[in-house]
Amino acid sequence: MANPPANANLIPAIPAPPGHHSQLINPPSQNYPTIVCLVLAIVISALFVAVRLYTRQRATRKLWWDDWTCLIGWIFLVVLASLLLEGLNCGGGSDLWNVSKAKYAVFRKFFGNIEIVGRLGMFFTKASIVLFYRRLFCTSNIGRTPIWWSIWFVFWLNFLYAIAFVLAVALQCAGKAALVAVGKDCVDEYAFVICASVINVTTDIMILIIPIVAVWGLHMAAEKKWRLTAVFAVGTLGVLASVARLAYQVAEANQPNQTIITMILSLMDVAEQFIGIVVSCMPILPAFLRHISKHSQKRYAGSSVKKNFGSSILGYQSGRSKASKAQPKDPYPLDVTRGYEEIDDAEAHMQATGLGGIVRTVEMSVFVDHTPS
Repeated sequence: MANPPANANLIPAIPAPPGHHSQLINPPSQNYPTIVCLVLAIVISALFVAVRLYTRQRATRKLWWDDWTCLIGWIFLVVLASLLLEGLNCGGGSDLWNVSKAKYAVFRKFFGNIEIVGRLGMFFTKASIVLFYRRLFCTSNIGRTPIWWSIWFVFWLNFLYAIAFVLAVALQCAGKAALVAVGKDCVDEYAFVICASVINVTTDIMILIIPIVAVWGLHMAAEKKWRLTAVFAVGTLGVLASVARLAYQVAEANQPNQTIITMILSLMDVAEQFIGIVVSCMPILPAFLRHISKHSQKRYAGSSVKKNFGSSILGYQSGRSKASKAQPKDPYPLDVTRGYEEIDDAEAHMQATGLGGIVRTVEMSVFVDHTPS
């Protein structure tokens, strides 16, 4: 008499290593640290994106492509975090010997969606940074300079890489039903993820180098160049995150405990995208802080006038009216950004350089609307 088929929900995906035993019910996991990290990444990045969009809208009355791609990148980050939270219910964050074969089969299928969403989100985040460089360094009155070509090369390289990655993941098991039925990999997963990470690190380094090269081609004092270089060098954090991810993949990606390894790699992907979003929004922060400070000073001044019963109300209103006539049309002028003291108003009149020229200050390029052609 044939034995009944084993219940996949009661069999560990792999045997427990020596010194351990399988625990399929309420196994130890990394769920709580994972949830905390994901929630913090979403909340903090949401604040930065909100500040960016609010400040840019106040300054220019409209947003450009770098702002919209930043917002789309953040939306993909939220979707990625949601998928990772759902992945915890499929065994993610638990040792593989504590996960049943049935759960692990679901996790393997689920992880493909995580890879696709993560790559698309990273594309939009990098596109936001690259398009910011386009608006910053390539104004409408200059030609196609080396910086212009570099910016668009990196943009299209990231775009083509994202499309190729998504198609490779989505179609990797097409026509390989036999391999899927027995739970085997359709492609060499280790080689695939290593190649993908190498390309990712390469594009991160390119994105880091472009603004530094552009800055050192400007006509300004060396001290100011070093300071501005330090501003853009914050992007090194993103490069370090992608390098750390690659190093971890090389060492661990082919190990059997995949429910732990893939979740750690996904969290590194979240960290890299989080850093990219935050770094792309950082140049807006000084202007936002000045805007808040200005409103606080106005409220304080208004309350002081009301308390001063000896002052002339009509005189105060008249003075305010005269002051308002002298102000520019934009009620929140953001022409100069404190925190970037190395760029002053005199550089708004810089002549064209070997790069093709920046005819406005970096400050004004961040906030003043001069949409590239």
